[in-house]
Amino acid sequence: MFCDGPVFAIPTPFNHEGYIDENALKSYLDFLYKNGARTIMTTAGTSQFNLLRVEEVRKLNEICCKNFPGKVILGLPALSLKLAECEIGWANCLEKNSNISIMLLYPERYYDDESIVSYFHSLANTSSFPVFIHGMYMRRGNGGLYDFSSKLINKIAKHDNIIGMKEETSDLAAAYNICTNIDKNFEVIVAGGSQRRFSFLHQAGATTFLTGVGNLFPKIDIDFYNEFLSKNIERANKLTRLFENPLFDVFMNIGWHKSLRSALKIMDLSCYYNRSPFPDCTSKEINLIKKTLDKIGKASE
Repeated sequence: MFCDGPVFAIPTPFNHEGYIDENALKSYLDFLYKNGARTIMTTAGTSQFNLLRVEEVRKLNEICCKNFPGKVILGLPALSLKLAECEIGWANCLEKNSNISIMLLYPERYYDDESIVSYFHSLANTSSFPVFIHGMYMRRGNGGLYDFSSKLINKIAKHDNIIGMKEETSDLAAAYNICTNIDKNFEVIVAGGSQRRFSFLHQAGATTFLTGVGNLFPKIDIDFYNEFLSKNIERANKLTRLFENPLFDVFMNIGWHKSLRSALKIMDLSCYYNRSPFPDCTSKEINLIKKTLDKIGKASE
């Protein structure tokens, strides 16, 4: 498996002028590694690709590669085939090592399996690094939403250079059935920043998860992962009850990314400024986040 433990998604920090805050990013990467993180990921949601130019996503990825000693999954924005080929060409020029992989996001609505398979296979052919796919549910071309099916995933996974996916199914029960029917030896990173989602989907084949509380207190998600895989289920569940549940009760009500960025600022870790139109937390929301962080910090000592 490529991932070493839980995967830490990287929020993009901005300075007061609205540019990527390189110093804050380097400092946060250092914080994560010193506290046990061994795999990080840039990704459309947490890293706010919608607010970045393609050149800025490239800069974010380059800083992560140069300043994180562990494994790095480089998310690419949703781009046309030609533009995505250009970004993979850039990635191919990075120093060749086994610590880098890329993650591709399909740029269009769902019309048929063949178009999606062709897109991912074409790009995997050009990549010097192993490839993950971002299994984000998408809009259908004829209305409604479409989740990646296990049938489609297995078609994509036939390519030797495609090693796994970030699972982001819109319905948890459907996610279980999909994971169950994915061919083995395919790495499945559970999204949602949730220990609970991973606990449920691991038995169906999920291999690791994107961190939530771990972005602020890395040891909590790392300890949970180790306890869970060691089959110390009650110890793992206790960590969920003590730390993840109270954090999610507050953060999800405010909005996960909004709360996370505010919490990183409160803890003097990163994300000191937001880029418009992303909203700042209200003073009431900040006070709720502070109380939650204090509670979790004291409980984790």
